[in-house]
Amino acid sequence: MGMVSRFFWGFGRLLAYPVIRPMETIVASSRRISSDVRDYRELRARRRAELDEASAQEGAGLAAMSDRDRFEALVAMNGWTPAELARQLLAVRRTKLMAICGSVAGTVLAMASMFLVPVWILFVIAPAAALFVIMGLIRTLQFGLFQAQLEQRRLMKFHVYLGRQDLFEHLFS
Repeated sequence: MGMVSRFFWGFGRLLAYPVIRPMETIVASSRRISSDVRDYRELRARRRAELDEASAQEGAGLAAMSDRDRFEALVAMNGWTPAELARQLLAVRRTKLMAICGSVAGTVLAMASMFLVPVWILFVIAPAAALFVIMGLIRTLQFGLFQAQLEQRRLMKFHVYLGRQDLFEHLFS
């Protein structure tokens, strides 16, 4: 009897392996990610504390500076070189393009699903697709602002960015 139970136990493990292995990998990855996030938060808190100390020592806070001066102070504080700023600008442009593509894909998926799936499934797909499109549009605006800040080398506010005459041209450039 022990031999039969060992056979079924081994056979069961063989069948369950494709399910168990990815779960183990996901759990290990989530632990690493949470550790990295915790380290990043500590680093960000330290940098913010250094920023507060530096602005207090200078006597004038960053809020009293002009947009261009605040940008230059941010660049100097982080030690960014022109090459790093160029890489950041390229990454921002690519991320903005991916957000636009995601919004378009969500819209196409929502429209196609109206014809391809039963009506009751649309009650799930339609809100999910709408949220996906809205998040993509918000991210497009956010990364468009970041792109404008890097190109103009000034920390403009969001409402100033939205008031631009060439907003839509800039969003799709």
